[in-house]
Amino acid sequence: MNGELNARQQRFVDEYLIHGNGAKAAANAGYAKEWAQQTATRLRSNALVRAKIEAAQAKRAVEVGITQQDVLRMLLETYTAASRANQYQAAVKAGELLGRHLAMFTDKVRLEPGRELSDEDLVAELAGSDKELAVMLLTLLGRANENTSLN
Repeated sequence: MNGELNARQQRFVDEYLIHGNGAKAAANAGYAKEWAQQTATRLRSNALVRAKIEAAQAKRAVEVGITQQDVLRMLLETYTAASRANQYQAAVKAGELLGRHLAMFTDKVRLEPGRELSDEDLVAELAGSDKELAVMLLTLLGRANENTSLN
């Protein structure tokens, strides 16, 4: 592998960045439509394709000026506001997105040799120095109690 994508792979990356749909991106990039889903899976598992997608997404996040913490905070605020307003569909969707971000709904296990994180460590890593976000995440995980504070 020479570190460069071929033209169709690059087109797949470009298309994938537009809408996030792998099968549609594969078909639009010129791959056979009847094999688009399989092709998308294969392309997304290609280390170079994946790296190009991740780099472009990271660049976009920097350009927009948004961080993971910003998105998590917005989702938690949406969840709270929607719950209070009895807008359960919006609350469930925000909760689902938070759960997906925390990898709560997956059968896949990500292993990093020699590293184990408790829920509290994970929250600390995600929330950074944002104490309010940390308490919200702990609450979502069912780990907050009367001793949890913003200090």
